[in-house]
Amino acid sequence: PAQEVPIMALFAGEPSPEEAGAARAAAAVAGAEEAGHNPHAAAEAMRLSPASTPERILQVQWLAHFAAVSLSAPLESPLRFFRTVMVEPGSLAGSWMPTMPEDVLKMAQDVMGGRWYRCPNGHPFYVDLCGRPTQINKCAECGSDIGGTDHNLLSGNQDIGNVGEELYQKTVLEDQSEPNYCVRSVEDEEKDQFHSVRTLTPTSHRAIQWLLHSAMVVGRAAFGPAWDSAAAPAVNSTYANTAAAGGLGAYATSHWYSNWVTLKKLTDRNADDVAVLLHLVLLSCGPSTQPEDAPSAAVLQQTVAASAAAGPPANGGGGGGGGGGKTYAVLSSTSLRNEFEKLMDIAHISRLLNGQPQELSATVDTAMTRFTKSEEDGDEGGVFQAELQECFDPTARLATERAESALALWRYRRPFSLAHFQNALKKMSGETLYPALTHFLDHEPKLGALEHLPNVLMWIRLLLRRYNRHLD
Repeated sequence: PAQEVPIMALFAGEPSPEEAGAARAAAAVAGAEEAGHNPHAAAEAMRLSPASTPERILQVQWLAHFAAVSLSAPLESPLRFFRTVMVEPGSLAGSWMPTMPEDVLKMAQDVMGGRWYRCPNGHPFYVDLCGRPTQINKCAECGSDIGGTDHNLLSGNQDIGNVGEELYQKTVLEDQSEPNYCVRSVEDEEKDQFHSVRTLTPTSHRAIQWLLHSAMVVGRAAFGPAWDSAAAPAVNSTYANTAAAGGLGAYATSHWYSNWVTLKKLTDRNADDVAVLLHLVLLSCGPSTQPEDAPSAAVLQQTVAASAAAGPPANGGGGGGGGGGKTYAVLSSTSLRNEFEKLMDIAHISRLLNGQPQELSATVDTAMTRFTKSEEDGDEGGVFQAELQECFDPTARLATERAESALALWRYRRPFSLAHFQNALKKMSGETLYPALTHFLDHEPKLGALEHLPNVLMWIRLLLRRYNRHLD
């Protein structure tokens, strides 16, 4: 289609007319690690030169793969959504994008069930067991009287959903999460790298955001300012102040850099490994899914989609239907958005990016062997690469050979860091297995003040000795 030609031209090395002047002006900084906040940030992010870093080359190679599979994706593929972001961003206005903030009240109701009410000032509260109030309390937000006695609700309190006065009923809430693009600033997003929404894991959350922002980077770089203008109606300015960044393209590009860094931290892998894993995600989503997958990504995708379609719609608006003609090109309801997230997470991302460290290593090694093996050198390239990356397993050699060369003594070992340990602990379900240790690490920066506790207690003891039981 003609609307895809600018993207093809972009990867062929031809800048769009809108970017031609900016390309010449920015050539000197083409190899910089970050393009910064400017209207042409996306074009600069995708521009390679002899000064480009190996990491930047990996990112642009991945973008080329991503653009190719997204543009050629069939209607029923989740990649179709990212094609829409690239070439038809205006059609996303009023729709629900993946990884955007969730409706907190709906989330709490999904987890806790039960009956929900509002205080006179509109703050929600929860009644468990039979669901009808049997005591009067104070609202945690404003201090108003909430609840009631003898299963009768206080006047001024509101029954959310008008469930009625019968006991053991459940409030059913519609998903009121905000539509359009609602990603907070990079600074706010980076404050909590483990942030996630709905049923997504932190790694899946950041991976889907990386895909979303990659589509925005490609679209802005290919179509120039026209893409920003077309995408403007799909931005929720309450959350995303894109104007200060120079438009959605520049705003998304800064998040694109940030998502990449966060993914490296969450997976605890280097840039090469993260690039390989993200290539595998694209292969999983696309038609070239590996036949040896068990179960295959295609089967998982069909299973997840069928399961989501069979469930009740999250907002009463339906999920786009479960039969033929269904498409993810535009996520027109919260239920379809939730289905898209679940599909990407379970069928394509978690099985590749959310494994234990040894599982990720095995996945990367298998992929690298397939990607780098050549007919001329057999698998020698893989061995050579393993030696370069210092990941050769000493136990693969005979004991006599190990004794002569003492390989293990000279292997590179990563210095211990608290951040690395915390990431590894979370990956092994540390919150369940080691709750005290996990809680301590999450709050460790705040616990330093405890070293002053003995002196505080000693000061209190001295005050009691001097002034206790004294009237003056």
